[in-house]
Amino acid sequence: MQPSPIDYYTLLGVPKEATTSDITKAYYKLARQYHPDKNPNDPTAEEKFKMISEAYQVLTDTEKRQRYDKFGESGLTEGFVDPKELCAMLFGGKKFENIFGQVVLFDPSIDQDVKNEQLEKLLHKLLIRIEPYVQGLDLDTYKMFMSAEVQDLIDAPGAQELLEMISYIYLQISSKHNDSMLGLPAFFTKVAEKGHMARQIVGILKQTYRAYDMKVKLDKSETQDPELVQNLIKEGLEFIWQLGKFDIEITVRQVCEMLMNENPALKQRRAEALRVLGEVYGEEAKKAKESENCRGPKVDGNPNSPIELLGQFMSSYKQ
Repeated sequence: MQPSPIDYYTLLGVPKEATTSDITKAYYKLARQYHPDKNPNDPTAEEKFKMISEAYQVLTDTEKRQRYDKFGESGLTEGFVDPKELCAMLFGGKKFENIFGQVVLFDPSIDQDVKNEQLEKLLHKLLIRIEPYVQGLDLDTYKMFMSAEVQDLIDAPGAQELLEMISYIYLQISSKHNDSMLGLPAFFTKVAEKGHMARQIVGILKQTYRAYDMKVKLDKSETQDPELVQNLIKEGLEFIWQLGKFDIEITVRQVCEMLMNENPALKQRRAEALRVLGEVYGEEAKKAKESENCRGPKVDGNPNSPIELLGQFMSSYKQ
């Protein structure tokens, strides 16, 4: 059983909001008290001195202190990966942030006002993308412009699957709100939407079980088998991928619904623009798949997939 981690602030006897000056004063006081030269007959003094010195070094370094405050001691280990940076690496390398923002995986620390502000920003960016078509730009020219925009996304990590997913959502929301689809077609679109979301949840639950099962096998193993470790990392990354896609889908759907309800007079034209944009994204994703220039991050042995590459990167710190 590992000892409980010692809180650096408690160790130095300062509050979490302490200034660097406060931390320095507390350190000097304790350093004099526990310096080994002043305690030749105390075998624990040297260890205490090392601990307060370590706490001082972390809490007086702005970057390290921020990581420690947010992630604890795990944020200070070599090879530590900030979850936000990990998500950015998995989900388009920040190139898709104009479409779905930052992937935060249901971070409970983010309040609703911040979420609403992000949705408003994403709505504004979506309006900019569809406005030329809404204002009367001809179909071929609009599709040409949007295809050119997608080229900046296509080489991003997981771009193919992300484009396919966004395309699906845009086409579905467009059908749902298109006046020409009222009646049974619109009804079936809504049913399909609910079924799709249910399947997404089931997929997440299955991946959760697979990752947990792998963790149990690793815990039962007498040695830290490198292959088991790498497989666990991949299963964990696949879980993050599934959960992140679900988070993205919810965000994109919310933005699209806001778009449809923001101006009733333009609803029909905006639904058509969303359909065209969805078609462009789907076509470009298909081209990428056919040319093998971009593959989605699945654990399928593809050495170029983001999960494979990240798995190799993260497991290298376990060896």
